[in-house]
Amino acid sequence: MADLKDDERWIVSSRAKVGRFFGVTASAVTTWVNQGMPCNDNSYDLRKIVDWKIDRVRQQIERSIDDPMAIDENTPSLEVWRKHKAELARLDVEERKGSLVNLDKVHEFLNVFSNRLRDYGDVLQRNGHTEAYKGLQDVLQEMATDAKAGVDGLN
Repeated sequence: MADLKDDERWIVSSRAKVGRFFGVTASAVTTWVNQGMPCNDNSYDLRKIVDWKIDRVRQQIERSIDDPMAIDENTPSLEVWRKHKAELARLDVEERKGSLVNLDKVHEFLNVFSNRLRDYGDVLQRNGHTEAYKGLQDVLQEMATDAKAGVDGLN
């Protein structure tokens, strides 16, 4: 697997190539440059530009929480703010109904549960039940793999 830090393919030499990567025109990229997009002469690091764009979105969201008209001059700010507020209200209702799961609490519970099973496995091993201990370890490993696949599926 290529190391993305040193991969020169992420460096492009024109605004047109940046535009092609992001699906916008070169003139849109010029606007971004004027807004502070990172670049060095005619060298554009797409990784830095992606980070810059993510930071801008974060800043817009943070501003919109305090001032619904500050999201972006090119969007109907108030409507966007209303949609964000409506989504937050919907999530709050779902959480109160118990329809949403707090992943931190689930993670904490599963850690406690798996630790108890491991402790029981240690008891099995100490008492000479090696086959049962190995079986339990196999099941725990399968559960960990399944849980990781489930979490990866959420992202």
